Amino acid sequence: MEPIRPSHRPEHSAESSRSSSERAGTDRSAEPLWIGEEDRYARLRMIGWWDQQRLADAKVLVVGAGALGNEVLKNLALLGIGQIRVIDFDTIELSNLSRSVLFRPEHQGRSKAEVAAEMAAQLNPDCWIVGAEADVLTDLGLGLVDSADVVICCVDNREARLWINRLCWKVGTPWIDGGIQEINGVAKVFVPPHGSCYECAMTENDYRLIQLRYSCPLLRREDLQQGKVPTAPTIASIVGGLQVQEALKLLHGLPSAEGTALVFNGVATGWSKLNTSARPVWSSTGIWWRDFAVTAANTSRRSTARRQPLLTPSPFAAPATSRGGLRC
Repeated sequence: MEPIRPSHRPEHSAESSRSSSERAGTDRSAEPLWIGEEDRYARLRMIGWWDQQRLADAKVLVVGAGALGNEVLKNLALLGIGQIRVIDFDTIELSNLSRSVLFRPEHQGRSKAEVAAEMAAQLNPDCWIVGAEADVLTDLGLGLVDSADVVICCVDNREARLWINRLCWKVGTPWIDGGIQEINGVAKVFVPPHGSCYECAMTENDYRLIQLRYSCPLLRREDLQQGKVPTAPTIASIVGGLQVQEALKLLHGLPSAEGTALVFNGVATGWSKLNTSARPVWSSTGIWWRDFAVTAANTSRRSTARRQPLLTPSPFAAPATSRGGLRC
């Protein structure tokens, strides 16, 4: 599959292309505010801390292209994220059309990831977007996770979340989880090696449900694959928007809601914020926490020096010589 290639890319000054570490403490009030009639990001640039070049340089991996993944991809494209990769193993069915903003009736039977990438790319020619029909449990490796600046999780089962969590903590990539059911939802932010991870909040019952191969809404996997998870498009918009907003803060180096669960009760129309604590001697990587914390701190992507990918880039990864050229 050929990637969606942009027809043009706006030029940026040397000032805007400085590294994230250099810009973190810059007083942006002294910089000229450039807003032109032909700048699609004009209203975004009016936000005091906004750095469009930083977003153009960003690489985001989206896991899951269902209702929640559709909303996330839509928002990432509108913001002008430079590289967006999305994976999903499922195909589009009729029931997806009432909850997924990027899918059309003629897309039935096609890969969710590939269609979502094609449709999202139409929203913004500045973005490089590629989708792959893949299973997170068997096809997602450390190299792809390591190359991303942020991973946004839009899956519907604990098994996939647990695997994403372990991969992200292995390589030190921040990730944002989202879950929806009926008109309720939750978003969680995890930033290795600090604070808690997804597995820290798991209970014995969670592991039992995984072993029984049940998913988050406590429905059978067979029902999930038939599109029977009870959700509404409204909650997908709310949680998907919150996930991307937290990703924005991470990409800009702003304080985020790391280590917390942001829970929305759609019935009562209220938000609650739950803090999770890290397990003292266990991490999702399966090794002792203290040893892992030291190792992860030395290799964290928050360091000013960019690390090399841990594995040989897959055909799904972009070549080092250009922003695009993605093939899968």
